[in-house]
Amino acid sequence: IPGGDCTRGCTTRGKLHWWGKGLGDAECTALASYLTTTHGELHNGGRVQNLLLGSNDLGDECAEALAVSAAVGALSGLRSLGLSRNKLTNRGCSAVARSLRHMPDLRDLFLSKQADVGDA
Repeated sequence: IPGGDCTRGCTTRGKLHWWGKGLGDAECTALASYLTTTHGELHNGGRVQNLLLGSNDLGDECAEALAVSAAVGALSGLRSLGLSRNKLTNRGCSAVARSLRHMPDLRDLFLSKQADVGDA
């Protein structure tokens, strides 16, 4: 998605801000696969630092795919991960939690307002 002021729907050096773009698990899984293949490098040469995917239709499959990318080091430079207002359950949130050790630079994690997360 081409650049802009990067408040919504843009890709700039190190940033993927795709809030509210109607993305589902298939698109997220493809993105995670791309990031794994490129070791987190974006097409514009920057390493992904901000991955903001809130207000989409992302579920546990997306969270698990991102966790796999993190486990192989593709998200090691990530500073901000936004997954708020999606459809994660406890399973997806747990996958994200397990992957945190692979994201040492992460400072901001947004997981609020999921469709079905309990107090487990």
